[in-house]
Amino acid sequence: MSDEKPKKKRPTKRGQGEGSVRQRKDGRWEARASAGRLDGKRRRPTIGYAKTQKGAWALVHRYHAEHPGRLAIDAETITLGQYVEQWLRDARSLGHHKATTHYRYASLVRRWIVPRLGAIRLGRVTPDHVQAFYTWLGEQGASGGDRRQCHSILHRSLKVAVRARKIPINPASADYVSRPKVEPAEVRAWTADEASRFLAVALDHRLGALFVLALLCGLRRGELFGLRWPRVVLDPGERRGRTIVRPASGSVRIERTIVSVGGRNADETPKSKRSKRVVTLAPFAVQVMLRHRERQREAGHYSEEGLVFTAAKGGELQPSNFRRELLALIAKAGVPHVSMHSTRHTSAFLDLEAGATLAEVSRRLGHASEAVTLLVYGAHVSPGRAAESAERMERTLLPSGGGRAGVGRPVPARGTRRKVKTKRGVGQTRRRRTGE
Repeated sequence: MSDEKPKKKRPTKRGQGEGSVRQRKDGRWEARASAGRLDGKRRRPTIGYAKTQKGAWALVHRYHAEHPGRLAIDAETITLGQYVEQWLRDARSLGHHKATTHYRYASLVRRWIVPRLGAIRLGRVTPDHVQAFYTWLGEQGASGGDRRQCHSILHRSLKVAVRARKIPINPASADYVSRPKVEPAEVRAWTADEASRFLAVALDHRLGALFVLALLCGLRRGELFGLRWPRVVLDPGERRGRTIVRPASGSVRIERTIVSVGGRNADETPKSKRSKRVVTLAPFAVQVMLRHRERQREAGHYSEEGLVFTAAKGGELQPSNFRRELLALIAKAGVPHVSMHSTRHTSAFLDLEAGATLAEVSRRLGHASEAVTLLVYGAHVSPGRAAESAERMERTLLPSGGGRAGVGRPVPARGTRRKVKTKRGVGQTRRRRTGE
């Protein structure tokens, strides 16, 4: 019988790119993925720990199955700032972002995200980092809009990283962090009297028709700037003496918009799919538009394919110059100072006050959905409309004596006894549940 000890089985050689495991001083096994080479150096990022060597190898195999190719090297070498900037460029080139959205997001990334989170490696960003960032934004006095949009940038960009299997989870997801709570901004608008006073002054201005469309149709500033004559239909109607045989009618088709991006105008498609719409013009707006066209012809700025509203010397309107003209008209009319977008709010409020439904107002304004209209205007109800609603409910619930004349018959409490008609006859009493 031989005294030789059996030789230990030599472990098989690891395959190229398989990863590795090693035991730490604390007894745990560290699992490391193989992420190729960068600048001549091999990259083996740590992906987890296990109590046993077998468990560590299981982590390695599962990681490479879920992250094929060289995804690990991306997450360990690219910073969050570099990744978000690349995501912005990709979203713009693919048409996912309008020019204004791209410009706004890029400025937020430079101002807030890069200084605080930009140097962290993409694969090492944690929910704690993101939550601390939201807290920091509040401490720095960032506006509600900035905080909300910074969250949107992080959540959407990191969601793409998860879908591409660059990172296992989205650290900006609501499952791990609390998104910034932002109170809705106060919506400013004119009353009907203030809007009438403004129009009385603005009608004599060369852009009077623009303000008529803004207040009567609720068009956005960019939609007014980008409106062209081929998309305007004007029918002057027919008159016989003082008799109107056929009233004036017309419409405008919103297909393009001119927006300001970094101080320069950009011609783009409207904000959303529902923003492409046809808006009917009231007879008064038609007459104003007909006079505006004649004035434009007299000034030599009219073209059949040209813009409806132009600068004083022709060409596109510039937002800064237009703002100065708007402020001068507001001061002359003696009405509260508001932005151009507030004329759109005014149009919506007055239409709702006149009895229009939320769906009608939403279609006219070109909102992406009725939910947007409800979010912006649903909570703003005038005292008069609120009183009408209360009286309508009173008449519905108390038909026999409700209203201003007196108090109606009270609704019986649950479980009270009252006379009811039964199969046995009238006048018999029994306990009846009410209010159900």
